Amino acid sequence: MNKVIMIMVDGFGIPPEGIRCPGFKTCCTPQFLELLEHHSTPIDANLGQPGLPQSATGQCSLFCGINAAAAINRHLPGFPNAALREIIRGQNIFKSLIALGAKVTFANAYVNHTLAELKHSGLRSVTTIMTDSEIGKVRTRNDLLDGKAVLHDITREYLTGALNDMGLSRRMVTSPPILNPESEITPEQAAHDLLTVATENDFTLFEFFMSDRAGHRQHKPLLKHVLMNLSRFVVELSTVMADSITLILTADHGNCEDISIRTHTRNPVPLLIYRKNGGKIPPIKSIIDVHDLIVSLIT
Repeated sequence: MNKVIMIMVDGFGIPPEGIRCPGFKTCCTPQFLELLEHHSTPIDANLGQPGLPQSATGQCSLFCGINAAAAINRHLPGFPNAALREIIRGQNIFKSLIALGAKVTFANAYVNHTLAELKHSGLRSVTTIMTDSEIGKVRTRNDLLDGKAVLHDITREYLTGALNDMGLSRRMVTSPPILNPESEITPEQAAHDLLTVATENDFTLFEFFMSDRAGHRQHKPLLKHVLMNLSRFVVELSTVMADSITLILTADHGNCEDISIRTHTRNPVPLLIYRKNGGKIPPIKSIIDVHDLIVSLIT
C-alpha cells in the first residue's frame, strides 16, 4: 500500500487575493507559500448551505465523505451533535481504510484528557470520535516525549507556558505549565516525529487548530507565530519524507486568512497534494471529495 500523511488545518482559507496575499506573506515562509502555490487547488467548504461553514459539519464532511451540513440542514460549530456522531461512527476515513487492510493512526498527543474523560465531557471532536470508534486508543504524553506523537501546536509551547506571554485568555493556554521549557521542540523536529509515526502506518492524520484559535481572537502576533511554525513543519516534512509518501494538507473552513473579522469565512480552502515524484492533482471540487481521494491514493 502507498503511504499518506494528512494535515488538517482548522480555519485556513484562501482569500480573494490568493495564496500570495499580504497576510500570508507576513505570517508564512516563502517555501510554504511556494508549496501551496504550485501543489494545491482551492476547494469549496460551504457545502451548498447558507451561512458560515463550521468545524463540526466541515470536519465530518471532510473525513466521512458526505455533506454533513445538508444531512442536518445547517452548519454546526464546535463538536458534533448526536446526529453527526452517528454518521461519524458509521462511516469515516479510518473505517474505510481499515476495511481495505490499511493501518491507520491519529498522530496527535492527548495530554489533558483521556478518551474516557472526553466521552463524559461532551468535548469530543470529529477526530476524537473517529479515533475512539476505530482505533480505541490515543497517543499520550509519554508518546509525545518519546517522539512518537505530535502536539496540536507542533512545538509543545502550549504545554510549557510559552504562549502565556502573548496575552492570551486562560482558555487558550495551559496554566500552570504541564511540561518544562526543555521539552519544547522545533517545528522541524516535530516533522521528524510525525515521520516516525508515519513509517509504521499507511495513513497518518495530524490535526492543527491553533490557526482557528488565532483567527477567532484576531490575534496577529499569535497568528504569525503559529503559521510560521506550521510553515516550517510542512516544509521540513515535504523535504525529508520518502518518495513513497503523499502529503495532503487541507482545511475544514476559512478563518485565519481574514482576521479583520472574528468569524469564519466562506472562502475556499486549499487542497495541497505533494509527492516528490510529481503527479497531477485530481479534479476535486469540495471537502466532501477528500475522503475518496485518500482511499484512491492508498489502495
